[in-house]
Amino acid sequence: MNELIHTLDTPALARRLRDILIALPVSEFNLQRALRQGSIALPETLDVAIIRSEPGAARTLIRVSLFFQSVIAGCNCADDPSPEDRLEEHCEARILIENDSGKLQVTLDS
Repeated sequence: MNELIHTLDTPALARRLRDILIALPVSEFNLQRALRQGSIALPETLDVAIIRSEPGAARTLIRVSLFFQSVIAGCNCADDPSPEDRLEEHCEARILIENDSGKLQVTLDS
């Protein structure tokens, strides 16, 4: 993830962050915590918009808006009257990157 630091001022940053976030284990990035409407987050629909980046000597802070979809899980019965509608979700997050190691920490804003 050290290469992420080199993309800070490029259009590739949002795309690279999206790829990294989707690949993170749930223990490090749990999109479920950001749900406001649905009951199951769909991480494959994630889109990242950069709000700002604040490079520092040891760490870099990146503030982002996360846009994704969710669904309300039904019982999946044949006669279940509710179709699977996707709901639009949004949250903001802080991504802290250790410049030397590339270690990443994601904090969802509530």
